[in-house]
Amino acid sequence: MTIPFKRLGLKSDERVNVVNLKAPPEEIESLIDKRTIFPAYHMNKKHWITVVLSDQIDFERLCALTQKSWDLVE
Repeated sequence: MTIPFKRLGLKSDERVNVVNLKAPPEEIESLIDKRTIFPAYHMNKKHWITVVLSDQIDFERLCALTQKSWDLVE
């Protein structure tokens, strides 16, 4: 989805593409860097993260997070 950065707690109206991914609750805090990975937008923040889809996120990491999310909701 496309949302303004301010929806992620940043002071910018710039719009950014993001994806919400499920993650193990015990890993959420360590995943969030508030640069590429944020507390979930519009989802339960105990089980979900929001990943900014930009060149800032390592593609391999994005793939791993996506696979883990798929495994958790399958």
